[in-house]
Amino acid sequence: MLEQPHVGVQILILKGVIGTLLRVVHKKTFFALALTDFSKKLECNWTEGYSYKTALALSITLGGFGADRFYLGYWQEGIGKLFSFGGLGVWTLVDVILVAVRYIGPADGSLFI
Repeated sequence: MLEQPHVGVQILILKGVIGTLLRVVHKKTFFALALTDFSKKLECNWTEGYSYKTALALSITLGGFGADRFYLGYWQEGIGKLFSFGGLGVWTLVDVILVAVRYIGPADGSLFI
């Protein structure tokens, strides 16, 4: 009968795009995974407090009067929507879809809450 050889501790250090990855394996059991450094810098996402749910609700209920566009900071388009009665409904329907799929966001470039 053959005996299984003793599997010792295996330490793998992998250097990659996001830093150094340390992996410790003992008898085929995974013990630890740690990132030791970060080499990629990412920009911080910021928001000014615009709510996605509020924008969608305004688009559905008062979209014909441009309330959604005023809320998101597109006041010129809001005035155009107000005086054209939401583009006779067509612009309103298109805006509901665009807000629902988050194609239109806040005018200042921030993210929804």
